[in-house]
Parts: sequence; C-alpha cells; structure tokens
Amino acid sequence: MVVALYEADPTKLVFSAEPQAPDDRLSFPPRALVSIYNDDIDLGVLAPAGDDGSFEAEPLTGQEGDTVRIWYEDEGGEMSDELCLLVALGRQGAGDVCR
Repeated sequence: MVVALYEADPTKLVFSAEPQAPDDRLSFPPRALVSIYNDDIDLGVLAPAGDDGSFEAEPLTGQEGDTVRIWYEDEGGEMSDELCLLVALGRQGAGDVCR
C-alpha cells in the first residue's frame, strides 16, 4: 500500500510502500523505478523499489487536495498504468482515487 506520511512540515509529503502489498493496484515489482508526480505544482520524485517491491521516496511538496499520479517502470522497461490519488492530510493511506 502506498502511504503518504506528513513530517513536521505539512507541505512535505513522503510516499512509501510496504513489501508484498495486499492492494494490487498499489503494489510494485522488485527493483522497479517508481515515479510520483504532483500535477498541481508540476513536480515529481523518483524512487527505486527494493528486491521486495518496497520503496521510500524523497519528500515531495504538496497540500490537501493535490492530484498525485504514481506509476512505475519495471526492470524490463515496461511502464505500468498510472494511479491517480488526491492528497488527504492528517491520515495515513493513499487518499482518495481521482475521478
């Protein structure tokens, strides 16, 4: 599951994923390159997934209601579908799926 954590500065979002995520739309293959992009500020970060598919990305600027897209490229160069999320401050979890 992708988790948005909020540090001391609430404008910095930290995304991570647990290994072997039970939610298939939010799981990542081993050694994938995960892209996280905030559409509202036109800025993103890249995070390499480990051997178990887990990752932790560098902080990304954002705020409540921002639209964030997440996708990955696997070791073979195949791109995943994008997952679109709305940032929900003050709670762990992926937020709401964009409509």
